[in-house]
Amino acid sequence: MFLAYRQRCAYRSRLTLRNDVYNDFLLRRDNLIRELEINYVLISFTLNMWTLLNRTPIFAIIRHWYTPDFKEREEVLKFIEIYRSHTREVLTEAVEKILEELKIKHKLFAITGDNVGNNGTLCQVLYDHLKR
Repeated sequence: MFLAYRQRCAYRSRLTLRNDVYNDFLLRRDNLIRELEINYVLISFTLNMWTLLNRTPIFAIIRHWYTPDFKEREEVLKFIEIYRSHTREVLTEAVEKILEELKIKHKLFAITGDNVGNNGTLCQVLYDHLKR
């Protein structure tokens, strides 16, 4: 066992915990792809960027939707470490990749981002790429 946030963890190692989290992520992702294909006509995203303590930028793509009984829901689609400068081209490439992976290019309705200056240009570049 190891300590995580001053709590004893039932896992024997951090690697075992990481593998369980990753396997759960893959299972949920497969379910998400099926759900998106069948149930939703339009998808909205929120984009956000954080910087870890080691100065690594993390780009998050979060999906938002309403259930048939009008309950608001959200789910993280992807956390991406950005190794290069986070220009609009790099971020657009990340968004396009997730759209292709989830087979939802044709369902993207809206993107909401924070006040980072390259979000507007990211949306314009993405729009230009998607309309081709």
